[in-house]
Amino acid sequence: TPSRGGGATPSTTAGTPARGYLGGVPGSVSATPLRDSLNINDPDAMLQPADARGAKARAALVRSDLKDALASLPAPTNEYQIVVPELPEDDEDGGAGADEDMDDVIAREEAGRAAEEAASLRRRSKAIRRDFPRPPPESSGPAAAGAGGASASAAEALIAAELALVLEHDAAAYPLKREKRPRTVPSIARVEEEEMEFAAELVAREAAAVKAAMGHDANDEEDYTQAAVAVRGDWIIQAETGKAIPKRSAQPADRVAAAAAEHERLRADMQLDAKRAMKLEAKVGLLTAGLQKRSGELEAKLGELANELTTAEEERSSYHNLYEQEQRAAPRRMESLMELVAAATERERGLQATYQTRAEELAALQSAA
Repeated sequence: TPSRGGGATPSTTAGTPARGYLGGVPGSVSATPLRDSLNINDPDAMLQPADARGAKARAALVRSDLKDALASLPAPTNEYQIVVPELPEDDEDGGAGADEDMDDVIAREEAGRAAEEAASLRRRSKAIRRDFPRPPPESSGPAAAGAGGASASAAEALIAAELALVLEHDAAAYPLKREKRPRTVPSIARVEEEEMEFAAELVAREAAAVKAAMGHDANDEEDYTQAAVAVRGDWIIQAETGKAIPKRSAQPADRVAAAAAEHERLRADMQLDAKRAMKLEAKVGLLTAGLQKRSGELEAKLGELANELTTAEEERSSYHNLYEQEQRAAPRRMESLMELVAAATERERGLQATYQTRAEELAALQSAA
């Protein structure tokens, strides 16, 4: 059996090649070489001084070298040069070429759209602008210009044809409630605002001349409104054709049908208004839910404060009454107390006299004994 205490394990250090040489001793690892190509570190700083005196001398030498280096620097000249960049010159139009802010662009576009909508509204008929009742397109035409089409003049026929075209266009472009807008809208010639103003002036002159000829100069707009309402009451809308016919020449069946149609129309309007009111109520409830909750909380708090105020008023009234009662009863109580004090004083005085008498009697008895 081989012996456990045989030869020691051979050292690998002696056989490993040395990474470098330190002090000429082979097999030892050398330190990392100092890399200071910019000469930032002082090579003498790596040397450790032998004693404290050497460290002080070294520090003094370093300070002296630093002072000499700073003294060799040139004196400051304190000369400055301020360079201001050249700003672009403003254009004569007030900087129109500069970038415009997006808010200004949006505001200008909205103003343009509003102006265009206002101009389009002014070009519409007054029945559209004021939301007046409008007759159906088929109720106006060449046949409605007069009692007979043959006897109607050419001007009346043109006016009736243009009126029929305007009514048809308005009914298609601006339909009434519960009516769907058709896919095709009849085209009419665009009328500029100047032409509308000129036509309105001509109509006003013609109306003034007609009023003067008929002797209606003293009548105002209210009189014409009442007359129009009265005339409208003499006419009914035929349910089958949708045309207006005189009430006196209508058959009883036509009157009943017209009344039923008017009733249905009013009921449909009422239902539409009810739906719109429900939607508005729901929207208002959604928008004011927080305010309603806050109002309920404030109302409850206000009720509590009102109760506290009522309680405080009652307490104040009670204490005020008690104060008045005390003010009235205070003199009597003081008199009663003064009387009690006087009676107690008088009784005390009598007891003192009795005590003195008894003391004298006792002293006389003791001297006699």
